[in-house]
Amino acid sequence: NITPIMVNMSDIYTLAMAYQQISLSMAKTGKGLGRLVGIVNTASFRGAVIPCELMRPEHYERTLHENFIGPTFLIMKWLPSIKALRGRIINVGSVFGTVALPLLQPHSASHAAMESYMDSLRMEMSIKQVMVSQIRVGWFKEQGPPDKGMY
Repeated sequence: NITPIMVNMSDIYTLAMAYQQISLSMAKTGKGLGRLVGIVNTASFRGAVIPCELMRPEHYERTLHENFIGPTFLIMKWLPSIKALRGRIINVGSVFGTVALPLLQPHSASHAAMESYMDSLRMEMSIKQVMVSQIRVGWFKEQGPPDKGMY
């Protein structure tokens, strides 16, 4: 069974609440916490597209929370269950974690951090027989509000 969960990755409090809700839901259904066998993270936030001299710390902060801190928080919370069942962790990242472009410094930096984290996690978890995968997405046309476009 797959249950998609939508959470605000930039807010650790809502991430912790989502973790608690999922844990309680699993306990009520009798599936228990140990039944979670995988995580698929699809969080990605482009953030500001402006020259580096106009960037402010908050541009980096939100993007790092959405693309790196939030996903790693959830992985850390669920890792004991995933390890116990030899499950899987999948992160859908961005090609801009390996190739930087002008005007996208926070986006590239946050995805580079996630790339490094996933590489390290993959090496550590391989001896535990936990599959860790990183998917790099390139350019595509987003469906969404008018302020979104090529990503």
